Amino acid sequence: MSYEITLQQAKPLIEQCLQKMKVPYLASSPGLGKTSLMRQIAEDYNLELIIVNLGDSDPTDFKGLPFNLNNEEATFLPFDDLPVQGTKLPKDKKGWLIFLDELPSASRAVMASSHKLVLDRLAGNRPLHDLAFVAAAGNLATDNTHFVPMTTPLASRMVHFQVKADLESFLKWGIDNNIHNSILSFLRFRPDLLHKFDKKLEHSTFPCPRTWADLLSPLIEDLPEGGIPSESAPLIMGTIGSGAGAEFIAFRKYFEQIPTLDEIISDPRGVRKPAELGLEYALTSMLTSNITLENADKIMEFMTCTMGIEMQATLVLSACRKNNKLIDVETISNWIDDNFERFQQWEK
Repeated sequence: MSYEITLQQAKPLIEQCLQKMKVPYLASSPGLGKTSLMRQIAEDYNLELIIVNLGDSDPTDFKGLPFNLNNEEATFLPFDDLPVQGTKLPKDKKGWLIFLDELPSASRAVMASSHKLVLDRLAGNRPLHDLAFVAAAGNLATDNTHFVPMTTPLASRMVHFQVKADLESFLKWGIDNNIHNSILSFLRFRPDLLHKFDKKLEHSTFPCPRTWADLLSPLIEDLPEGGIPSESAPLIMGTIGSGAGAEFIAFRKYFEQIPTLDEIISDPRGVRKPAELGLEYALTSMLTSNITLENADKIMEFMTCTMGIEMQATLVLSACRKNNKLIDVETISNWIDDNFERFQQWEK
């Protein structure tokens, strides 16, 4: 699967699948917000959300338990957590959304038993309620998590979406959901740390939408503005990892002393220069992470008018390595021409 979309792009497509009683399947690296999206859809449509973690499920959860109807025949009775025909609607709800999470973490037996639910809309031998909708999700095969490939009959009965992290969508969502302002500011400063999953670091926490929003944001609500107290540093690093945690702690100490990207874009000649060398490096790093073909001229105007030649070189070298199309931007191309000899030395 190579076509990636954001969670916000996936949302209306998932809703379209559910409206037609088709099962959408979301695949992504851990921590991207798949469960949060399902919660949002359930809330939008006033559905009772039922989360079934297939990684710790048993085949009988879907197949049901055998029950002797009489001396001549038997059937399988489903558990009462799956709504079947005749189940009363939850109070003030219009139906159910059954979310089969961690599908590739399920055993072969569990995956096989879930076929009836996904393929035939059966729980045990009973039909699902007409107002019960089914969706599924799981991690990628490349994530070094426990992964069991889906059987062809199961995979071919679902609509597959591979989702990716998207900073602008997260920032917009974060503003609407009162995510701590210093987190949103930091991620504008270091957008590559929105989601940085290292599959080699098994059983270790990492920065991702889930750890930023669900864990760190409420934990720092009562901390003083500005720097993070030293006794709270383990709390930060234990939430988003030591690397990202150290950067966030440093950022909290200094971020009020450097201009924002929006300030630089709107007035590149009027923005103040950072007072310390460390802040100059921090600001240059932020601009390197955020420079695009659209804002490169404004950023270069600020750099050439305000920052020293070494900081300019740091930005140009790093930015062009990240996106070689930036070399064709006139202000960057002119800077390279004007500093050609130095540029070659720095590049070495």
